[in-house]
Formats: sequence, C-alpha cells, structure tokens
Amino acid sequence: MANATEHLFGNFSERWQSQTPARPWYGQGGELVGPHEWPRRHMETPPQEYQLTYFVTRIATDLDSACDPTEPVVVYFAGLGFSTSTVPSLKKYLSERIAKLRKLSEEHSLPPFLLVAPVRRSGTWWCIDSDELNWGWLGDYMPQEVALLNDFILHVSHTGEDRRREVAALGFSAGAYCITELLGSNGVAFRAVALGGVHGHGVPDPVRAGIPVRRRPGVETKWTAYLARIAQLATATPVCAVHARTDTLCPFENATTLLDVLKERNAAGGGVFIHLVSVAPTSRDKSCHAYEDHLWTKEVFVFLLRPPQQAFLSSARSHRGMRPRGTLGTVHLVHQRAGVEEALSIWCLH
Repeated sequence: MANATEHLFGNFSERWQSQTPARPWYGQGGELVGPHEWPRRHMETPPQEYQLTYFVTRIATDLDSACDPTEPVVVYFAGLGFSTSTVPSLKKYLSERIAKLRKLSEEHSLPPFLLVAPVRRSGTWWCIDSDELNWGWLGDYMPQEVALLNDFILHVSHTGEDRRREVAALGFSAGAYCITELLGSNGVAFRAVALGGVHGHGVPDPVRAGIPVRRRPGVETKWTAYLARIAQLATATPVCAVHARTDTLCPFENATTLLDVLKERNAAGGGVFIHLVSVAPTSRDKSCHAYEDHLWTKEVFVFLLRPPQQAFLSSARSHRGMRPRGTLGTVHLVHQRAGVEEALSIWCLH
C-alpha cells in the first residue's frame, strides 16, 4: 500500500513542499492559474506517460485569507463546445465564469473552495476514443482515461498532510457523462455532483436516435455496458441533474434511464438524490442542449458545497407538495436567468 500511495502522491508532495508561501499552487488573490501540466506514468507494459493540463483558482469572499486544508475542491468538466475545446478558449471561458462565481460567493456567502478545470485530452470525448462533436459518444470506452482522471483528482485534493479535501464535480454534456463514469469507477468519493445535459455511452435505440446506419453496430451493447458500469457506484453520492425534456442531442428518456440507475444505487446506500429539470430552454438554442447558465448558479453551487438537505431546503422557494420520506416528491424552484424567471422542477428522493 505504501508503494501505491507513493505512486499517487510522491511527485505532488515534492511540488507542494517546493511552493513558497507567497505563491501556492492554486495562485493568490483569486487569480486563475494555468495551464499547469500534470504527468502521470501508468504501470503498463511498457509503461506509458499521460499528460494532463488543467487550470485552478480559489473562490473566496476574502481572497487574502489563508486557504484552509478543509476547503473543498470543485472539479469542472467541460463539454465539447467550441468555447472550451482549446486551452486558450477554456481559459477565456473560465475567466468569465469565475467573475460571476466571485459575485455569487459575495452575495450568498458561499464557503471558500478551489475550482479545478482539467483540459479534455485531444482526440477524446473525455473517456471515449473520439472527439467527434455529434457522434463522439459512439466511440470505444477508455478505462485508462478514467483511471488517469481519478489519479488527477486524488492528486489535487491531497493537502500534503496525509489527508484529502472533499471533492465535488460539475460537468456539461460530455463532461457530465465523464462524471458518471468516475462515479461508477469508485476511484473518488464525491461529496456531490451536478450534471448538465448528461449523455450516456451509446444509446438504447439507435434508429430513434437518428444514428446513421453505418454507425449503428454495437451501439446498444455499449449502452448496456455503460449502465452496468455506473451501477457499480458504491458510495451514496448526491446528484443534481439539469435536463430539458425537449433536448434533441441527448433525449430526456435516455438521461432519466441512466439517472435512475444512479438513484437506485444512492437509495441502496441511504443517500439523497436530487433531479433538477429545466422546463424552459432558451429560444436561441434549437437543440435545447444549452445548460451552462443553469449550472453556474447559486442553487447548484450551494448544492455542491453545503450538506445536501441544507442545500435543498435553502434553494427551494416553496416546499408544498413534498410527500412522505422515501417517496418521490416535487418542489418548484425559480431563478433569474438573463433577467427572465425560469421555472425548474426538482424531484427529490429523500
């Protein structure tokens, strides 16, 4: 076990100790730091080294305060959109979102946390061997990428004091899919995750999904294998999912199928599952697959950073209609987006 620990954290401990007090690895004064390079040497035959690039910043009301080792890490997994597909574009996107996060933090007294954003490796759909925008999720599953990301998250959550920070995650589209694979791998015990427009690997009905005939072989098998993988979730993990019923890129029915698998695993472990559904997609989004503005909200970050029940109760405007413990209840939540109130429905198994 000592060798395994050294394999995961040896380089990190050295890097941690080499930081000066004036320049910690997550930066200072709220700056966005990166891109950092993180190499990981996998014990294969022959050994292979994988390079992962990432950005990091600290979100806190008092940016001059010391970063406590108990402050959690929130890991963001981007989708395949052009605004986040390259290192420069992801940096620009994060800078814009971080400015809004700081405002949210000040207005709603969010607890301080570290925001870490890995860059998706070229040629992948995070952990599928394709970066094709429309059909990338039909490629082959890459377990080595899941192992790499698990190692990376353990790496950035390690405090250098033989303990780890709590970890939450949020992701959009392909990034949301990646989080479900991480959940099923049980490599990291997440305190909570938020999924926007979550995809699966493959689909149950390639004809209905409109997949070209030449791309259909094996698609249903991949879907079945994917559901079996995420059903391995061993630790009850609160899940907040945002999805439009009219989503044409990832049908609502497919999303609810995979979320039901996670819900069953959570229920078996005595966990809390929150399913957040957008019922008012923007008119500008013809595919109804734009969820980023729904993810970077007070409600989602309260959910990620505070105890699930506390987050749920503080986010809902009305609690009428909640049913007895152990059943599926409905609560309505309204939040401001671009000056327009949009209604959201929450189904909570509690």
